[in-house]
Amino acid sequence: MNILAACSFATVSLDELDEKLQNELRKTFGLDEDDTSILLSEEEIEKYDLYNAVDDDSWEFNNNLLEDILITSIGKYPHYLVFASGCRWNGASGYKFCDKITDTVYRDYDITLELEEKLEGRAIKCRESSHDVPMGNSTYIIGLSNKEYDNLEEASFEEVEKFVKSIFN
Repeated sequence: MNILAACSFATVSLDELDEKLQNELRKTFGLDEDDTSILLSEEEIEKYDLYNAVDDDSWEFNNNLLEDILITSIGKYPHYLVFASGCRWNGASGYKFCDKITDTVYRDYDITLELEEKLEGRAIKCRESSHDVPMGNSTYIIGLSNKEYDNLEEASFEEVEKFVKSIFN
């Protein structure tokens, strides 16, 4: 699952599609013959290759859905650790702490965040890619207790990396 694409929605005009694809979408999504458009996630738009029928002014991001996906996958914690390996153009790795679960996936640039592995109620491993790293690298998002946060807050990069590896190995 592309986490961010699953939360990005746009209106697709059915009139812009060939009859075969219209019929497939009507059947798949239970649409009536009178329906002329449908609101779909970017994941669904990509799956059916519907970009040419998207109303570009209709894009919206559902923060509540993002929060639900992350809480279901990771759980509710007072703090979160985001650890990204080789995520920048120069191969740099880094980490940050967040108190709000949705802040774990926001960047100052466009990314794709493919969910690869879930440790139910604890952490996720994703493939994060961007224009700088198109093939992507691993990003880990881990829920932290107050005690874990206190132990990691002043830890060295190597200690934080060791903690991440202990969760996923």
